[in-house]
Amino acid sequence: MHPTTVTIFQVKKWRRDGMQTPMCTARPGWMNISFRKGLYKNTMRNIDVNLIDILAVDVERRVVRVEPLATMGQLTAMLLPLGWTLPVLPELDDLTVGGFNIIGLN
Repeated sequence: MHPTTVTIFQVKKWRRDGMQTPMCTARPGWMNISFRKGLYKNTMRNIDVNLIDILAVDVERRVVRVEPLATMGQLTAMLLPLGWTLPVLPELDDLTVGGFNIIGLN
């Protein structure tokens, strides 16, 4: 089963349970780039999100579809053989595409 489907099931269950607490990802703190401790996760509904894949590369349109937890390292490794690179190339291979967009480096 694709992780997106698993995530949808978890969100639906959270809704059925009455959405009593805010929700956040269950990603452990050691996987984060931030130095902040994720203590907030102790009081929230943790949703397992394992969306780490590069879904498609459309060479003709020059579009790459990725899931939010795909890393810059994965993306770079996929693009280099095509002779492509990102306009801004972060030095942290473990930075996720989603995190890259959230902090405003897009």
